[in-house]
Amino acid sequence: DEYAWLLNISNNVTKQAIKDACTAYKNFFRGLQKFPRFKSKKRSMPKFYQDNVKIRFSNTHVKFEGFSSSRKANKQKMNWVRLAEPGRIPTNAKYMNPRISFDGLNWWISVCVEFPDCRETLNDDGVGIDLG
Repeated sequence: DEYAWLLNISNNVTKQAIKDACTAYKNFFRGLQKFPRFKSKKRSMPKFYQDNVKIRFSNTHVKFEGFSSSRKANKQKMNWVRLAEPGRIPTNAKYMNPRISFDGLNWWISVCVEFPDCRETLNDDGVGIDLG
């Protein structure tokens, strides 16, 4: 009964929280960071991980899992949320590590977007230099 609210969210949220804690402790024991501090309900901003398979972007909206208020067991719990800046997030790219946060007024999303390599190839044409 105490943890019944965990059934309302995706299992990937809890898995990623454990992975993040593991990474924080590894960095601490390697001497890269200070000891990890746990979040406080009073002073921390609510943030959570969203599985990149269960998130979809369009030009003007993003579709999250778990924001639906439907109680039907067979209905997928996904809702479209309007983006404040349409066209800001590319729709044809690969997304990694999406995080959603709430500041009390607005929902924010941060994602890592992977693009194909856009470097120009160098040519073998010579350049003449006059040293005289």
